[in-house]
Amino acid sequence: MSDKILIVDDSPSTLMLMKFSLEKQGFFVRQASDGETALQVLKENNDVRCMITDINMPGINGIVLIKEVRKLENYKFLPVIVLSNPDNPENKKKARQAGAAGWLDKPFRPDNLIKVIKKAGIK
Repeated sequence: MSDKILIVDDSPSTLMLMKFSLEKQGFFVRQASDGETALQVLKENNDVRCMITDINMPGINGIVLIKEVRKLENYKFLPVIVLSNPDNPENKKKARQAGAAGWLDKPFRPDNLIKVIKKAGIK
């Protein structure tokens, strides 16, 4: 059985491309279109092994989401990969400080996404 990955992005096309790319590699994908929904998914499921999140989203942005995930007992050490626009270099620093394990710039290549996930130990 493949690991479950939560993908979080407010762009339907990005969610669709990530989901397709991950499922093609055998991963089970849960998805959320914002930070609030992502937190709800994590609270309702104890089986997510990795989260990939955008930074710029309405409501709870990716930085706040990462901080909130770190407060959840079951997800304190969840590998979090940020997939976001490289428009603000300060966001990379903030994401790392919040607990992100990796970063991919948008637009992304599916093979690079898979490499980063595998580097984080997700199979």
